[in-house]
Amino acid sequence: MVKIDDEDVLVLNHNNMVYALSPKCPHHGLPMKTGEISDAGPCITCKFHGSQFDLNTGKAVKWCE
Repeated sequence: MVKIDDEDVLVLNHNNMVYALSPKCPHHGLPMKTGEISDAGPCITCKFHGSQFDLNTGKAVKWCE
């Protein structure tokens, strides 16, 4: 986690690629740092409710309630 202009940013290194994203899931604001990263996409999955986000775009590729 780093701080850029007073904003927290989660920085990930996956398969020698660096990604930066919000440290909080947009669903309930829970931490993404414990999310599972998969090669498909690649994506990060929120461990609290299972939504998946593309690491390249940040867009939700699977949204769970």
